[in-house]
Amino acid sequence: VLLCVSGGVDSGVGAYLLKSSGYDVTCLFLDMISGKGGRSALESARQITGRLALPLHVIDVRQEFRARVVDYFIDTYAAGRTPNPCVVCNRRLKIAMALKVADSLGIQLVATGHYARVVKDDQGPPRLHRGLDPGKDQSYFLQWLRPSDLKRMTLPLGERYKKEVKQIARRIGILDMVAKESQEVCFLSGDYRVFLRHHLPKLTLKGPIVDTRGRLLGHHNGLYAYTVGQRKGLGLTDTTPYYVVALEPSSNTLVVGKCEDLLSSCAQIEEINWLTHQETMNGVEVTGTDVNGGEAFKEWLQQHKEGKVTKTRVVTKLRYNHPGVPATLFHCRRSGFLLFDTPQRAVTPGQFASIQINDLIVGGGIICA
Repeated sequence: VLLCVSGGVDSGVGAYLLKSSGYDVTCLFLDMISGKGGRSALESARQITGRLALPLHVIDVRQEFRARVVDYFIDTYAAGRTPNPCVVCNRRLKIAMALKVADSLGIQLVATGHYARVVKDDQGPPRLHRGLDPGKDQSYFLQWLRPSDLKRMTLPLGERYKKEVKQIARRIGILDMVAKESQEVCFLSGDYRVFLRHHLPKLTLKGPIVDTRGRLLGHHNGLYAYTVGQRKGLGLTDTTPYYVVALEPSSNTLVVGKCEDLLSSCAQIEEINWLTHQETMNGVEVTGTDVNGGEAFKEWLQQHKEGKVTKTRVVTKLRYNHPGVPATLFHCRRSGFLLFDTPQRAVTPGQFASIQINDLIVGGGIICA
């Protein structure tokens, strides 16, 4: 097995668990980030693999990382959306590169330190499931992998709890070697707005702030500094606070509203990646009554009545730290329409909506409206 290591505690313990289970483990460090952070992570990876007596390959992928992940991050913000670079990175770079290196070394399996489970049995193709630890489950970040990727993957931490992993790290003597875990996007050393101000000068231009009815309320200092759901930094006073509802780069306009304006009954998703067969649950009654889905919902409902789209009961997570809510998904190939059982706050275009049935990750798509 070829294990992707980051210099952190999770991949380090993953390496130990695989070796202890009898796997012939080779480690891979993808050198993606220049500067102090990248050097620190590589040094930690070298110390950990040295302690575990495992071979380590280091591959410089900084150019590929820039093209496949950083540029996506910049382009998505330029379009007025909020990206999730980790989901994209796992598909476009980390797993893709690991499989390529594994092939060159004649290695069959690839592993990572994600808290998720790949289930392989005689019931069909491999399936992605949520990790056992509900507080650490990272299956959301793997929702955009290809089904063919799962066939060659094993995830040693899927059945483990984070507390247990730290205990193992302390017992085997690697806890003091690991790099500090980052809670931010890996290539951002500080405030993401500083990064955007440098790479997207057009988004630093001042422009109008309007409410949901188009009334001018003030002026913003550049769209780069705002995201959907944001309350602070608007410079608007009223008896109740305003929140960012939408960004419109074409007119350099910031749209704000009250708390209730952040609630959405539905979301449209595109570029759906199906990890398993599109399962259907029948008998779901859905009507247009009391649903603020607009013409888009009516169109999807009509297409379902005509047999052109499939209707499935799912649970959807609208961002990584979202608890997940029941919804009805109307879907056709790679596009869909999510109708939530209860309205959701700050549904954000650009983020990924995972599609789950029980603890099975069926797939996921990008929120587009």
